[in-house]
Amino acid sequence: EYEYNPLPIGKKARRKFVPDQEKDDRYWARRVKNNVAARRSRDMRRQKEIEISMKWKQLEKENARLREELQQLKDRASELEKKLSEKQAGH
Repeated sequence: EYEYNPLPIGKKARRKFVPDQEKDDRYWARRVKNNVAARRSRDMRRQKEIEISMKWKQLEKENARLREELQQLKDRASELEKKLSEKQAGH
């Protein structure tokens, strides 16, 4: 289950410019790996946002149902109290 855990917002590190002559195979392998990781991270964040939205909608529906049930129980309790009062007054 997802748990919201906000992190403090900090300043982004400045990108370090890499001159073309330093862009070797190791550099490009790291760039590809980072791009894949960034894409995966964004996809996971979007999925969590969708899950949270769906859970919110589910909880809103459940809350409405429970409020309706509560109102019905209050109405029933009121009816029974009225009947009890009438019965006690009749004695």
